[in-house]
Amino acid sequence: MYFICFNGFKAYGYLNLNKLKGTLELLGDGLKNFNFLFEKKSFWVAYIICVGLFDIVSAIYATNYPDQVSRQFSLDLYIGGNLIIFLDVFILLILSKNDKVFGPKSFSNLWRVWITQLVAGIWIGIGFIFLLIPGLLLTIRYIYSAQIALLEGLPISQTLKRSRKLSSFNGGKVFMACALVFVLYLFILFFIGFVLAIVSDTVMDSFAFNYFLAVSSTLMSALICSVAYSGYIDVKTFELTKELKSSEE
Repeated sequence: MYFICFNGFKAYGYLNLNKLKGTLELLGDGLKNFNFLFEKKSFWVAYIICVGLFDIVSAIYATNYPDQVSRQFSLDLYIGGNLIIFLDVFILLILSKNDKVFGPKSFSNLWRVWITQLVAGIWIGIGFIFLLIPGLLLTIRYIYSAQIALLEGLPISQTLKRSRKLSSFNGGKVFMACALVFVLYLFILFFIGFVLAIVSDTVMDSFAFNYFLAVSSTLMSALICSVAYSGYIDVKTFELTKELKSSEE
């Protein structure tokens, strides 16, 4: 009887490993990872180093020049976007429970991931130039480029090739989970902005609100990174299970 129960539980666990998680499950795992980050001092140190100063400067600029929306967007996209890539490197090292989050290899890690993301971004940009759908498809195909470049240490060409392979299993689900995070974030901002507009119009142009926008957008990006990491771990487990199953056969 014990033998039957043991093998039943073992088979159940094997079946679970052999099945990829859904969008909501990945979102739940991402939230757990995000909560794990919040409890780590190294995450907040990385935030201060990578994005902390920029968020303050961005809030000051938005407060002093409220009409310069396009210029503010450009600053956030080109400067803030690159700083977020650097923060993502430290996030992935923390989530992977790497003991050396800050160390001699920090610069090489930042450079390897940044250049990989640059190449992937160029391909994605080309896709969006032609049509929306090709751009979205390329975004899904290269959704694991940062994780592979950092955690597996592959060259750029092999990183992009491997990302295309892994994303073919669950890239769409991970993309949907990340998109859901973004939509929920926009909904929360809209609700907060609506309430504040009723209370006072001047609050919307204050440094406090602009700083809240800057920090919250950074944390939203950290949550998206956590969700993508959950998808990466899920597909890696799935890949390992398939390899073990093939070896047993």
